[in-house]
Amino acid sequence: MWDDSPCSVKGTTLRFPALHQALYGFCICAVQGTDALSVLKDPANPSSQLISIHEALKRAKDKKYLWPGATPLSTTPAEDKALDKVIREFRNGFAHFAVSGWSIETSGMPTLLRHVLRVVRAVALDSNSIRYHPEAQRQMVSELLSQLDAAV
Repeated sequence: MWDDSPCSVKGTTLRFPALHQALYGFCICAVQGTDALSVLKDPANPSSQLISIHEALKRAKDKKYLWPGATPLSTTPAEDKALDKVIREFRNGFAHFAVSGWSIETSGMPTLLRHVLRVVRAVALDSNSIRYHPEAQRQMVSELLSQLDAAV
């Protein structure tokens, strides 16, 4: 029987791509300001691709890309390591269906998930660089992140 908790194998396969997307999406929202084209690789070309998640995280740490008065993202070395693991190892492996003979070590998952969730919360709520309209959306995001924190 497969456990459906956030740290189970079944839960992990579904949650890492979702966690990656939440992180990426909130970083894009935080750094785009009022110009949606500013988060494209080539802002002069509206058909251009979005900047990478690595570039979005880098910009979220630089106040010149944020709303005036917003707090730049600050991460610890442990959080940086967790982000890298989620992006490079888990998300890319799952999203691109990389054939490999690896298994998932679940013992470190709660710590890994907590680190990434802390960064998601910092970008989504604590930076004050995302404008929520209506304000009830901010409350909904806060409640959902709290539920995820409690589940880990």
